[in-house]
Formats: sequence, structure tokens, C-alpha cells
Amino acid sequence: MSLRAAMYPRVSTDIQRDNYSIPSQIKEIVRYAEDRGYVLVGDRFVDPITGKDCAKNYNAIPAFVDDYTSTELSRPGLDAAFIYARTIGFDILLVHAIDRLARDPYFRQTIEREFTALGVRVEYVLGNYDESPEGEVRKDLDATFAKWENAKRVERSNRGKKRKAEMGKFVTGRAPYGYRADPNAEGGLAVYEPEAEIVRLIFRLYVEERYSLHQIVRQLERLNVKTYLEFDRWSHGTVAKLLRNSVYIGFFYYNVSTRKGKKQIKREKSEWIKIYCSPIVPEDVFNAATEIRKSNKENLRKKPKRFYLLSGMLFCSVCEKPYVAQTVVFTKPYGRFHKGYRHRMSQGHCHNKWLSTNKIEPIVWDKVVQILLHPDSLRKGYEKMIEEKKEKNSHQIKHLETLNTGIEKINGKRTRLQAVYLDPDIGMTKEEFLHEKRALDEQLESLHEDIERIENELSQVPTEEDLADLEKMAFKVRELLGSKMDIEDQDKRQIMEMLNLKVLISPDKKVKIEGWVTPENNGLLSISSSLKRSHNLPRSSHHKSAGSAANMRAWLFQGRLTKGKNKILLGTIASDEQAKIPRRI
Repeated sequence: MSLRAAMYPRVSTDIQRDNYSIPSQIKEIVRYAEDRGYVLVGDRFVDPITGKDCAKNYNAIPAFVDDYTSTELSRPGLDAAFIYARTIGFDILLVHAIDRLARDPYFRQTIEREFTALGVRVEYVLGNYDESPEGEVRKDLDATFAKWENAKRVERSNRGKKRKAEMGKFVTGRAPYGYRADPNAEGGLAVYEPEAEIVRLIFRLYVEERYSLHQIVRQLERLNVKTYLEFDRWSHGTVAKLLRNSVYIGFFYYNVSTRKGKKQIKREKSEWIKIYCSPIVPEDVFNAATEIRKSNKENLRKKPKRFYLLSGMLFCSVCEKPYVAQTVVFTKPYGRFHKGYRHRMSQGHCHNKWLSTNKIEPIVWDKVVQILLHPDSLRKGYEKMIEEKKEKNSHQIKHLETLNTGIEKINGKRTRLQAVYLDPDIGMTKEEFLHEKRALDEQLESLHEDIERIENELSQVPTEEDLADLEKMAFKVRELLGSKMDIEDQDKRQIMEMLNLKVLISPDKKVKIEGWVTPENNGLLSISSSLKRSHNLPRSSHHKSAGSAANMRAWLFQGRLTKGKNKILLGTIASDEQAKIPRRI
């Protein structure tokens, strides 16, 4: 009596589906079935020549094909075979070789048991396993050797990829947006200029014009910009990943992580392989984007429903945590509400305090006006800040020397620990060695992080050029608005954002302002004319309040001032004496 049989060919990836593996498996399974008089059945069909899925026709072969890894128990083709066995039924599942069903012997046994429970026997074209204890042992041995051979293949492949990375070449996978794989280019990546312009636009919108990720996505879709895969819609995650990818400033890493089971585990940084390529975005712009992203993550809260002039800008000078914008509604007697900024111990702050918007906002704005209208106060504040910086930097430099000495000591300890472990007379166990080494590596990583942080702080000392840039910016604002700074709150907010304002409130109610600006970056602004804004700069130097504010908005919208290079702290620039909040607030 003839038996009904279903075939199950498999490859590991969809790329392998395009080669000759599936057609060759189908050919040998069909021959095997014909020799034994099996009738092939199924509700899925493939072309026996190409191995691709097709509709049922005269030449089509019924087959449940998968292009999934064998480490997955749930696969579309295999699941379809299970469903067909339950609903229609067949007697035998034909598989070309044991590693096509699963390389792991436990996975194979699980799948075979499930089919056996449905009255289906699994047969392999290669192997000729009989149904006996010896046949089961041969299956386990072949599956174990298949798993070992696959592990060796992966190890050889990874070794070749690692060697390619050490030679400074892009290894594998899809090239990042803005690049195309080119073995002759630096790092194996060539800049693809049409997409590179979009990358520069995204950084400009985020750094200069302070767009949110949502606004950037909307702008890209409004401009009909296609994604890497030619889709019309962008995702917030894609833009966020692009903004933190170091490839756009000329380097990226390989060998960053390793797989343990189904988890990706980060390797030690010493094992990472750095590869250089052609940059698309200036490094100072990328660093500015990183700082903005870090500030948003640490300091900003959910955007309040009502407008607050200083939302996200007020901080405690002691715990450095932000004041939260809040509106208190008085239902009695008239249903009035009171807006302010709250500091609460219940939220992890150092003390409880309430600052009314009616008190603190005019003080801060008056201080900003003083900064913009009085250039001499900029100079005084700059000189005072330089003195404070020099004193602070001298302590930082000494601390840096201490940290470097600590690194030398730990490296010495690691060398001695290695010698102790290799000495057979001492008899240190591997577990003891790894425990001690892990502790030293953690100390070393902590020291390197401290050194990187201090070096970054030391590099941010403002120069005379930075002061000139700030004075130029203040002059431009005065030119646009004149001496009358009585403008709408939204325009005040834009100026404060341009200054990257940070207001520090001390326990004794003193107010100190910090902020930073940088000159425009010509490289970042050199995008294609089709993507540039069509706004013009205002012509005259003195305007009335309404007209000046409108020109100011147009000027800010055009992004003529870039944020994000070296910080220049405003500190007490407005005056030698810090402003103080009135007693009753």
C-alpha cells in the first residue's frame, strides 16, 4: 500500500533561498519518494527548478519549505506541516539530511516526537537510519557532529570577518544610511551624497533648530525623503539611531558584542575593533547632538499642557535636579489657578520649594536682557568665569595625574596576577583568577570613564573667540529687536533656547545663569538648495516690537546660529552681583 508523504527542505537564511540548495534537496527527496512508492502531498507548492514558492500547477511540487535557522522550533514551513498533519494527515515527513530538520539533537528529538504523536514518521534521505536503538544512536551522533561542524563553520567565518575588520574594512551587513559598501573606499564605505545630504539635514534640524524626533520625522515625510529601503514613512527609532551612530563622524566599531544563547552580550571595550571611514558630519555637531540628547534624557520632563517660559531650564544649585512646572488650581472661591515651578523631596530633590512664575520669570528675563544689551557685562562675566575655570582645572589636572597613576598600578597588578595564574607551583584555580581579573577590569573601566569625563571638561574652556561669537550674537539680537525687548513670551523662550539657558537657584534664593552658543557651521549648512528654507534675513536694524519679533522668529527658523560646540558659560555675566528672588515667593 502506498503511503502519503510530505517533504521538508530547509536553508538557514532567505539569501540562501536564492541558490541551488532547495532545488537540489527537492530533487533527491522526489527520487527517494519514487523509489519507495510514496505519494507526495501538501498544500504549499514550489517550482522544482528555482525552489521558489508558486501556485499549484502541473509542474509544481508540494513542499513545506523554510528559510529559517534550525535553532528556532517555530518556523513557518514546519508549522504548516504540523497543521497539515493534524487537519488532512500524511504518513511520512521526508527530510534531506538530519541537519535540515535540526542540528541540535534535543531540538530534533522534540520535533520528531511531535510528529510521532500525530502518527507521522520522519525519514531522512541521507543516513539510512533504521528504527532501532542503534539507529537512534546514529541519529544523535550525526546531529552532534552536524552541530559541531556548524560551530566550526561559524568560528571560521567570524575569524575571517575579524581579520577583515582589523585591516580597516567594513565587514558585513547593510551599509549605514548615507553610505554604500565599496572595497576601494576608506573603511570599505563610500559616501552616497544624496543620502548624506539628508543626514546633514537631520543633524541640522536636531542641533541648530532644536527639532524633536517627531518633528524631524514629519519634516522628512513632508519633503518626501525616502528611507534606506525606499519607504515613505520614517520611524522615531531610525532617526534616534542615526543621531547616535559614530560612523557619521568617521569611525565605527566591530566585534562589540557576542551571542550567548539568544542574548547579545557586550564585549570588553579592549576587544572592540575601531574602523575609520569618510565622515559626513563635523565632530563638534555630533557632540552637540549627543549633549542635547543627554540633557533631554536627564533633565527634561513631559511637556506641560500650559506654556511655561522656563520649563526645563530651572535647576537647584545643590542637587542639580530640575524644578518641575506645575499649575495649582484653586476651586474655591473663584476657580483660579497659580502657575509655578516645584521642587519636592518626595521626588528625590534636596528640599521642598515653590517658585511662582510671576516672580522668577521676570527676574530671569531681565538678566537675559542685561546680557544682550550690555556688552561690557559679557566681558566681565567672561573674565570672572575664566578665573573660576583656571582654579577648577588645576584641581582637575592633579586628579587626572592621580587617575593615570592608578591605571598604571592596576595594569601592574594584572600582569602579576597573570604570572601567578601561570605558575604551577602556586596553584591558583581558574575561578579565582577570573574573579580577581574581573574586579581589576571593573576598576580599570571606572578609571578610564573618569579620565574621559575630566578630559572632556578640560577641553571645554572658552576662548576669546567664543566670547566674540557671543558678543556677535548679542549684537545680532539687538539689531533685530532694537533696545525694546518687550516681546511675546514665545519669542523670549526662543532666545533662551538659543542661549541654551540653565538657571540655578540656590537655597538662599540667589539666581545664577549658565548657557552657551557657537557660531554657525558652514559645513553643516551646506545642504542642497531643494532642502533649504526660503526665508530672508531682515533688512533694517531697528523694528517695532511686533515686526521685530516676527523677523526674529524667521531668523531663528532659518537656523543662522548653531548650538553645540564649546560651551561659554554665562554665569554671572549679567552683572557682578547675582540676582535674588524676593522674600515672599
